[in-house]
Amino acid sequence: VYTKTSLKRLVVEKGRVRAAVVERNGVEEEITADYFVSTIPLPVLTECMKGYAPHDVYEAGQSLRYRSISLVGLLVAKPQVRPAFFTYFPKLIFNRLSEPTNHGLKLTQNGRTLLIAETVCSYGDEAWRGGKEFLQAVVDDLLSEGLLQKKEIVEMHPYGWRYAYPVYTVGFKKNIDSIFAYLKGLGNLHSTGRNGSFNYVNTHVAMQMGMASLDNVRLYMH
Repeated sequence: VYTKTSLKRLVVEKGRVRAAVVERNGVEEEITADYFVSTIPLPVLTECMKGYAPHDVYEAGQSLRYRSISLVGLLVAKPQVRPAFFTYFPKLIFNRLSEPTNHGLKLTQNGRTLLIAETVCSYGDEAWRGGKEFLQAVVDDLLSEGLLQKKEIVEMHPYGWRYAYPVYTVGFKKNIDSIFAYLKGLGNLHSTGRNGSFNYVNTHVAMQMGMASLDNVRLYMH
C-alpha cells in the first residue's frame, strides 16, 4: 500500500525538538525521538520551525536561493542509446542525458532503455512545469542529435525538483551562520547533506556527512 508522507512542522519545547509532525495520507501524527537528522532544504526546515525559531532565523532560511531542475524520463524502444551513464550537452535544451540502464537498472520490458534528460531551470518556469513546448524541445534536440527516432519514444514523464542547486548570493553566509547557530543551540537536531547544509557537494562528501551525522547521534546519546 502506497503511503504519502510529508513533514508539516517540528515541535520545539524546552530548547529541544520534541517531535516531528507528519501527514500520512491526509492524517497528521506526531513522531517523537531523542535526536533528529534533517536533509531537507534549509528554507523548508526553517518553515517547519516557524513560530519556534526566532524571526531572523526564519527570514534567513527564506532568503536562501536555489536553482531548480527539470527531469524528463523517456522510455525508449531500443536496448541502448549511449554507452555512457552521463552525457553532457552544453548547447541543447537539456544539460545532461543519463541512461540508468548503463549503471545497473533493470527494466521489465526487454529491448527497451530509460533516458533522463536534465535541465537546470527556475522554479515555476516552463521547463520546471514540464510544459508542452519544453517537452517538444527536448524531443527535437534528441532527434537532431541522431540519438533517437520519434517512433522509438514510448513514454515521456516530466518531473520538477525545486531545490536542486544552492545559489551563493551576496550575504548567504550570514544567513547560513544564523540558522546553524540556532540549530546548534537546540542540540538534538542536525541538518546535513547537500540541501541540509546548503553546500553543493559530491557523493563521496555526502557519504562522509552521513557518517558524521551518526557520530553526532552517538555523542548526544552518551
